Amino acid sequence: MRSFDITGGELFLYKHWEELLARLLDNGFNPYISTKCPIEPKTIKRLKELGIKRIQVSIDSIIKDELMKILNVNEDYSDRLIATIKNLDENGFEIYTNTQLTSINTDHVGTLIDFLLNSENIKRINIGAAGFSLYKDENNFRRYQATLEDIKRIESYVNELKEKYQDKVSINFSGYVEKAKILNADKEEKKKNFQERSSCSGNFYALFILPDGKVTICEELYWHPAFIIGDLKKQSIMETWNSTRALELYNISKDMVKEESSCKTCDEFDQCHKYKGVCWKEILYAYGYENWDYPDPKCPRAQKPFREYYL
Repeated sequence: MRSFDITGGELFLYKHWEELLARLLDNGFNPYISTKCPIEPKTIKRLKELGIKRIQVSIDSIIKDELMKILNVNEDYSDRLIATIKNLDENGFEIYTNTQLTSINTDHVGTLIDFLLNSENIKRINIGAAGFSLYKDENNFRRYQATLEDIKRIESYVNELKEKYQDKVSINFSGYVEKAKILNADKEEKKKNFQERSSCSGNFYALFILPDGKVTICEELYWHPAFIIGDLKKQSIMETWNSTRALELYNISKDMVKEESSCKTCDEFDQCHKYKGVCWKEILYAYGYENWDYPDPKCPRAQKPFREYYL
């Protein structure tokens, strides 16, 4: 095992967070932690005592009204989050930030970035578009998604800053999928794009431990029963990694696929799943929670998505 990351939910709402971090550090790991919570000075002091040197803060805006609408927080949240960034900076923490664009916060991205650039120890600023949620009503996405016009405008702005400040901080923009890239591309373009897709880490070189000890292959699949490969209350990590279900998914066969899926008759099924793999999350986005055995929607042989999960 090369690394442990601690991802959301929220670390500082977990009552054993100090014990968890101490145990990982004692065993030679340097956990990368992230938070959306304002952190009190005494907590920052404790993190420093434990030996934590870097932290990601999710900060979608520094405008009070925007944060109240996006996160349903109190009006003092923005002041406390700003104070958190300043306090982390003063204490020498490497600061990484993540910002999700919605229909609410696209007008003040420049204000946010200007604030972050004032931090001496800012290392990376990530900006992305809030995506489709498997766990909300489909129409909910239409209410909170940023427009493609706003996203492209901000992407252009961020790319200018990326070049300007490349010697000080890494500034990145990512995270949106245009409808045209999935539905309107011709077959050859789809084939080329699919062949050049990124490899999936799930069940190839990563796993995710859920709060109750269950283990899944991707942080966004949560308790989907098809992807639960073990339970650390009953097994070790290595027993989970080599479990019957983990090996079934790694060696997935057409016998596991329902008749309605175009994967059922595909002569490239094995090559597709065993090398780069498919994006299970996007499959659920496109075809629904129960249709995990459908094709990756980017595949040129995939049937049309049942849901509009893209921009």
